[in-house]
Amino acid sequence: MKYDRVTYENKTANMRHREKLYLRFAKKLSEDADKKLRIAKGLCKFCYYDSSRIGGARMTHAVCALCENEITFGNTAIDVICPDCAQREGICKHCGADVNYVIRRKPFTRKDVQDEA
Repeated sequence: MKYDRVTYENKTANMRHREKLYLRFAKKLSEDADKKLRIAKGLCKFCYYDSSRIGGARMTHAVCALCENEITFGNTAIDVICPDCAQREGICKHCGADVNYVIRRKPFTRKDVQDEA
């Protein structure tokens, strides 16, 4: 790679832009202005405000990690928890973290644990 004035200016502008993006993202995380909507959608702060998630254009099927029901998605950026379980348990449907980042003593109820009780 040739490092010249153009490379220097492009890299500097690119890094300045990335810094602004990260600071904007950090501000959204700290303010959590859409908290009610975010929780209604069943997402933690990071997954709700992160705009870098990319999925391939393909119908994808997955199994909910809690109830084991099949979930269908319009792309390959799948969730690990179905929307019903996410709402019931207060868990992020995409990553599986608590929507408020609280470590609970009993974080969730799985279908197989319910069946044994």
